[in-house]
Amino acid sequence: MKKNFYLDILLFISLLACIITGVVLDFHWFSGGREVKMVLVEVHRWTGYIGTAAILLHMVWHTKWIAVAAKKMRRARVIRSQIGSLLIRRFSGQRERAASPCTRYPKEI
Repeated sequence: MKKNFYLDILLFISLLACIITGVVLDFHWFSGGREVKMVLVEVHRWTGYIGTAAILLHMVWHTKWIAVAAKKMRRARVIRSQIGSLLIRRFSGQRERAASPCTRYPKEI
């Protein structure tokens, strides 16, 4: 539980820093010239790397949960598709109808 908490804190801080530096760089909300821009670019790059590594580690730690959730989603999708096909058959209008006068008595050649 503790490792998950620390990982979540790392994820939050690194991705928040990445978002903030990205917005600051995109809208040019900095002063100080090229040196400041280069520092912001490096901070943005490394916080992105750290956030990506933390996301991958988070996914590895929760692989079992991801597998169970995917299995439940597949099962729910199968049930939804079966219900959908039943409803389509029921309400599609493909019930037996009386033959039209044109097809009741075929023309003789």
